[in-house]
Amino acid sequence: MRTFFEVVSRAKYFVHFCSYGMSHQLIGALKMASMRVPVYGFASNVEPSTRVELTEYPTEAPGLIAKVIPTEQNIYDAPHQKLLIVDGLVAFKGSANLTMAGLRRADRGLDLSETVTDYAEITELNNTLFAPIWRKITAPEDVFSRPRISDW
Repeated sequence: MRTFFEVVSRAKYFVHFCSYGMSHQLIGALKMASMRVPVYGFASNVEPSTRVELTEYPTEAPGLIAKVIPTEQNIYDAPHQKLLIVDGLVAFKGSANLTMAGLRRADRGLDLSETVTDYAEITELNNTLFAPIWRKITAPEDVFSRPRISDW
């Protein structure tokens, strides 16, 4: 967990995150980072109070843009990836949720959290696990569609 706090506190360009569940303490760390750099992310399977912290007070941390994906209707379609990318230089991936319990279990070897520093792998993680979901939940479908020839 200490590594999470160290890396997030030193972000210089951006932070991307996705998780299945989140703790208020980790949201606080992301809000602090958002005072210096943009922080974008999404979470599913969160408590109502967590959803409120992530989405309903945008003026407290204007650099934090977070989305909550509802899981009540179809739990099998809710994103389940756990990923944190800082500045495109370091990523944490694995099965540990961005919760206090999840990161503490990982610290004790009871859950998986791997630190990645290979740029190509970090880019691949961002482009496969973060960006497609982020696009789907933040951009209208037609924004990224290819123009038709008849539109020319």
